[in-house]
Amino acid sequence: MLVIMNGFRLLLMVAVILLFWTSDLLKATPIIEVDKTAKSVEKGKSFQIRLKIFANERLTDICIIPIQPEGFIVYPIPQPIVKIKKQTEGVQAERKYVYIDKLESGSHITIAFKVIAPGIIDKPFKGISTREPKSFDFNVSYRYLADGNEITGIQTISTSVRYTTSMYVYLLCGWIGILLGHIVKVTTEGREELKNRVKDKSIKRQIIIFLHYVFVSNAVSLLTLFVIGFTVLLVLAIDQMPTKGWYDSIALGTGLAILGDDKLLSKLKAKSSG
Repeated sequence: MLVIMNGFRLLLMVAVILLFWTSDLLKATPIIEVDKTAKSVEKGKSFQIRLKIFANERLTDICIIPIQPEGFIVYPIPQPIVKIKKQTEGVQAERKYVYIDKLESGSHITIAFKVIAPGIIDKPFKGISTREPKSFDFNVSYRYLADGNEITGIQTISTSVRYTTSMYVYLLCGWIGILLGHIVKVTTEGREELKNRVKDKSIKRQIIIFLHYVFVSNAVSLLTLFVIGFTVLLVLAIDQMPTKGWYDSIALGTGLAILGDDKLLSKLKAKSSG
């Protein structure tokens, strides 16, 4: 029984020591928050990522090193007390990072980074995918005093954005999709009429009749579809790009064309009123 009591007291003492040590450590650890000026970014566009550091204790030798996705460019925006340095080794050599001499207890600062997304045509061409969100990490290191000892702390802060195709590619591919949808729609609806027209005709003549039927006989329908579809594509992109890449932009245009004029107009009205 005495052995059990002594063991319990020892565990209690260790728990109390750990509690006070952890409390001091958490108190000294700075609070770091991340914010961004956009939830999504188009090819070739830019936005800002901002880190806010709240110092609970005096911090020295603060370094903030950004780690960006392939093809993206991230560099810090200069400020009076913020020094911008270049890394001298590793795979990130020559890339810029932030260095701050010190932050006094109770102070806070916001550090802004400008992010430039890869363009429509990457140089060199790498074909950066738009399928998944792009993650940005920031390694933040600093020094502080705890019980008279200098401690080095490190935190990693992360954020992500949707990476989408550009507005120009979106509209162009949307129009291509509308054209494909028009072809599917008129050939499906006029299957019997088209079949009678090409019956017993040569292949060359069948192609000419098909093209004439789709683009000449139904020219008014195609023109109306282009105008309304283009307007719907614009309205859908008011807040943010509704598609990620050219492939689903074509799919969106095809779907809009198959909906029909009445449904397109109702979709346009619903989006505008919303």
